[in-house]
Amino acid sequence: MTAAPLASEIKVDPNATADEARAFLEHDRILAAYALADIDQPELEASRWWVARRDGEIRAIALVV
Repeated sequence: MTAAPLASEIKVDPNATADEARAFLEHDRILAAYALADIDQPELEASRWWVARRDGEIRAIALVV
């Protein structure tokens, strides 16, 4: 007998767009102020945003420099 998972699986997307990251961060602009400022910096063009999704909804993000 195996236990049922408490929550659905989280999937990491290493190819998320800055627009997806921005939309997630916009939910709490005060908490995410620094990250929002980083999105539009020209020196970050070679960087990538990774997002963690559960049930298709973004739950967390990471800036990979």
